[in-house]
Amino acid sequence: MNKQRNGWATVPSLLMLAVIASITAGMANVSWTNVRSAQAIIAIAKAQSAAESGLSFGGIRLLDEVNRYVIDRGVIDSDLAQKLWEGTWTPIDGFITVLPADDYVVAAPSGTGIVHSLQDVFEQVDAHWFEAEAEDALLPAIDPVSFALEVKPIALDSTEDSFFRLTYTLIENDTRILVTSVGVADGVSRKLSMEFDLDKRIDYALVAMSRVMLGRNVIVEGPIGTRYGISGGELDANFGTPFVMRSDFYGLDPGTLDGTVSAFAALVLANDVDGDNRLRPSHPTEGIGLGGALQDYDGNQYISEMDLFLSRFDSNGDIAVVYDPAQALYAGHPGMSQEFSGDMQLAMLIDNARSDRNGDGVTDSLDRELGWDDGIIDGKDHYAKIDGSIGFAVSIADWEAATGQQWQADVAGSIVSDFGSSSAQFALPDDKLAELSTSMFANAQTWFESESMTGTAFGNPASGQVGSNIASGGTYTPRS
Repeated sequence: MNKQRNGWATVPSLLMLAVIASITAGMANVSWTNVRSAQAIIAIAKAQSAAESGLSFGGIRLLDEVNRYVIDRGVIDSDLAQKLWEGTWTPIDGFITVLPADDYVVAAPSGTGIVHSLQDVFEQVDAHWFEAEAEDALLPAIDPVSFALEVKPIALDSTEDSFFRLTYTLIENDTRILVTSVGVADGVSRKLSMEFDLDKRIDYALVAMSRVMLGRNVIVEGPIGTRYGISGGELDANFGTPFVMRSDFYGLDPGTLDGTVSAFAALVLANDVDGDNRLRPSHPTEGIGLGGALQDYDGNQYISEMDLFLSRFDSNGDIAVVYDPAQALYAGHPGMSQEFSGDMQLAMLIDNARSDRNGDGVTDSLDRELGWDDGIIDGKDHYAKIDGSIGFAVSIADWEAATGQQWQADVAGSIVSDFGSSSAQFALPDDKLAELSTSMFANAQTWFESESMTGTAFGNPASGQVGSNIASGGTYTPRS
């Protein structure tokens, strides 16, 4: 008798179905988790980007407003900083003028302080803010106690999905302004802040009302500016050019190097498009005519007179020129032979320029590892005749019309400006290149005299400035 087993396949089928369903649910859960993780990462990145954008925008806006405040005092201390911030200065604080803005007019200023100028431009001029929350309708607002300014949210695009919030605060008993940016995207926020020092400074290492002339063996660390040439009769073809700069390398080797430098100078006059007295081999215009002795010897993507010098005196092909083997040995480079001795003053000038190579505020062995004072001239010295830009009140057209030649004909040597800054600027307005007078520095003179009388004494090896410098690793040689 045959027995039928009805439904025997149902049980394993159900078991298999349960397993498949479980796996499917697990995969769906993992996939959903991955999606949410990806969304969170994207939101974090967007919030971080919004915060960075806000910090950049906030810093630029602060700089624009602060630059409108003109003071005659040479030093800004915490007391004056607070008065400038809150608009509470009095005649005893010196001559203070608030210049009008260049591109907007505030109908009803809320006050005279820097914080009020910031509030006014955000409230009455800007139109790209929005209200993300109901409380934002009360912004921008200045805290009545701390005088901190909080402004409305600013969207990065028309969707208003990503935005940033800015807060400006003058740090108590200090001259620094704290700018805080909170970036928000998809419910995620990121906070960044930066401190800006409220200071008065001249943006130039050298600024003059007269002609500026730089000869051989001169390096300037910082921008140069002159207002010469804007008064009638100043410009002249022979003795009236605003700026004259001579090559540091022409004359070292009349037999070979001088000819190469002259050929390079001719190409600079013909092809240099940005006024830095350097040529880029990869540039469609600046690269014309380069080759042979005119090559990027140190590999920094530019050809300058330094490349010609290195190529001429580098005898062993290590892209460096040794001028002091003993100093090279002290710096950790043994077995070097002298390759250049034609102008030791120039060699030491290049090797010792920009002593704080790593920018930590201290000149020490770490800077020597980066090429400072190592007895060797090479790419690590980052040679520039002017380590900064040059600026003129006169225009190129007026300069060249009066002299009958290109302005660079009298300007030899590389000009290396900061990133994003033009090497040469012309027709600068008064707010960029102001006229200087001795009266502007009267209060600063009094301040420095007071500081010199109350500062730390010169001392001896056991005390004062001498003792402090010795403790920091310096040496002291008494006057004989």
